[in-house]
Amino acid sequence: DQREDFDARLAQVQRQGDESRRELELRIEKRNSSTETSTEDLKHQLESLSAQQQSVSKKQADDLRQLSAEMDIRMVKERSAAQRSSLELRKDLERSAQEAVNLCSEVLREEQAQLVREFRQELERRLSQ
Repeated sequence: DQREDFDARLAQVQRQGDESRRELELRIEKRNSSTETSTEDLKHQLESLSAQQQSVSKKQADDLRQLSAEMDIRMVKERSAAQRSSLELRKDLERSAQEAVNLCSEVLREEQAQLVREFRQELERRLSQ
């Protein structure tokens, strides 16, 4: 009778042990499955972030190229404007220099004429004495 009780209890303990083992295996399997799912999710998120980062990097590179081209155009325009201004200044300086030369020539002619008049007057005065 004790032997049957012992065998029955042993069988019950073995059944409970088997059930516990199966439950534990199911938990481990679920956890592994959950971990695999999480790993896959993380992998997809990483791929998505990588694609986004590549897209942002490409857009930034495109923006930099566009800004560089715009700066080149601005520099060419500014250089052209500076050359035009320089040419206009040169023309103004040449015009002013020519005006100064003309004015000096006119003053010299007037002084020359005045000196000639004064010389004639002095000459006439001396001759008339």
